[in-house]
Amino acid sequence: MAIARDNRLLSMGHSNVDGWRHTLLRKVAQLLPRVERCNREDCEVFSGIFGNILWHENLTPRMHEWMNNEITTKLSLGALRHLHLVCLAGRIVDANGNDTYLQHPERLALPTTYISGGREILVMLDTSSMAHSFMQFHHPSFSHSRIVVPKYGHNDLLIGEHSGRDVFPHILDHLERFSRTKTSQHNEGKEDQHKCSRINPSEVEGMLKRSNFNLLSVMDNVTYLCCFMLIIAIFFLSK
Repeated sequence: MAIARDNRLLSMGHSNVDGWRHTLLRKVAQLLPRVERCNREDCEVFSGIFGNILWHENLTPRMHEWMNNEITTKLSLGALRHLHLVCLAGRIVDANGNDTYLQHPERLALPTTYISGGREILVMLDTSSMAHSFMQFHHPSFSHSRIVVPKYGHNDLLIGEHSGRDVFPHILDHLERFSRTKTSQHNEGKEDQHKCSRINPSEVEGMLKRSNFNLLSVMDNVTYLCCFMLIIAIFFLSK
């Protein structure tokens, strides 16, 4: 982040106002290996920094064009420092690294439905499973379900061509079941579609730390690769 000055915005595509630091960072991001490639420079830069956020086969060309032209045009590199703190802590923390979000699980007294893609490659595959188990442990009297939608990744769950058929019915079902009456918020006795065993918070934290360790290992390897490529690039640029 230092080479790009993380208090500035990074353009996903070429910009005449960008300095050599941002240009170099974009080139490095484009060269990083990934699961799926794209012929658009801005899309390649974004996935090079964050990882593959979707599967292109699930998007229409028009949606892909709109997303790159209107949504993911710039990236605030300052947010990466916050994400780094979350990875180091093994759980969600605030921008200063303080544990402020999981201090009062009793306040989360509500039914939940977790929906994730079966081909998720942006975050750990068991993330929604751990969150599901966390809620089952703290609020067993409420209904908590977990749904895995095959062939989807991360962002394409909501903006995919067939999301209205494959994903949104699950969201509507949850809203309809628990918005009829106040008592319907409690467990209706129905079995969850995907059961996870109940575990206590310390076990959840342990699972998060193990997942975090694996994630950080990958991040470290990518960091070393980026640093090596940056050193080579700076060497040639300085000649």
